[in-house]
Amino acid sequence: MCDTQPTNEVINGIINALSDPDDEVKALAYHLLGVMGKKVTTNEVTDALMNALKNKDSHIAWKAYLALQDMGANVSTNEAIDALVHALKNEDSRIRSEACEALGNMGEKAATRVMIDALISAMTDEYFMVGRYAWEALRKIGEKAATNDALDALLHAIKNEYYHISSEAYEALGKMGEKAATTEVIEALIHEHKEE
Repeated sequence: MCDTQPTNEVINGIINALSDPDDEVKALAYHLLGVMGKKVTTNEVTDALMNALKNKDSHIAWKAYLALQDMGANVSTNEAIDALVHALKNEDSRIRSEACEALGNMGEKAATRVMIDALISAMTDEYFMVGRYAWEALRKIGEKAATNDALDALLHAIKNEYYHISSEAYEALGKMGEKAATTEVIEALIHEHKEE
């Protein structure tokens, strides 16, 4: 893919394709927005993606989540954050996973208490990948995610029998920096290290 900025004509063509009656055309348009990512982030694109999140066709909604994920902090409006937090309760595990990843890609500046609490809840999702993306999102958010609830959840996760779960928890704690260096966390890490 070239590094040139898409023209307004191209962006408008893609936005028009988002309302095409053919779902395959719509899905391709969302895919293109995701591929172009930050280069096409405008209020009009963000609004179109917000509308797509409500689409009854889960494939279309999923494509919109993928596009939001690729656009990261450029679409971190309150409306986008609220929509993604709401998506963490969607019945489709793909949508829950992509919502976690999109929230993480928005980064620390966009993080709110509601977002962090929703990601903490998602850490225990019945579908493994949702939990994994939630841990990864908390890691990307960094120090701002170092709430007492997040630290408690991560301390519980480092004791998990599955290596990939405990290693994600260790990484998230590390990214939280000094805020995560509580006496309880330090004692738990020492205890876990002694048991190895």
